[in-house]
Amino acid sequence: LVAEHYATAAKATGGAPPAIIHVIAGSGSGFNTADDVAQAVELFNEQTKTGCVSHYLEMSKDKWDVINNGTETYNGCAGHYSPAGHAVLAEDIEPAVRAILGW
Repeated sequence: LVAEHYATAAKATGGAPPAIIHVIAGSGSGFNTADDVAQAVELFNEQTKTGCVSHYLEMSKDKWDVINNGTETYNGCAGHYSPAGHAVLAEDIEPAVRAILGW
């Protein structure tokens, strides 16, 4: 439904449907959901007829280890990433996001 909305909006404005990007970078769960998300992305791409394409990214396990080593530098409230942790994540996935978006 969301993809159909975006595809319709893109056609109305003359643009291409947006890319949908799923990032595995769990602050506490790690990569526990990776297989399920990858499968959902594949299924979406097989079944959607909207022109939207879903993409699957994982942050590197090395960067995940840096962020999740228990320091307050990279972690904030309830084990969620702090701004510094999000910066590490963003730097790690930026090249892939740029490639997907054609930047």
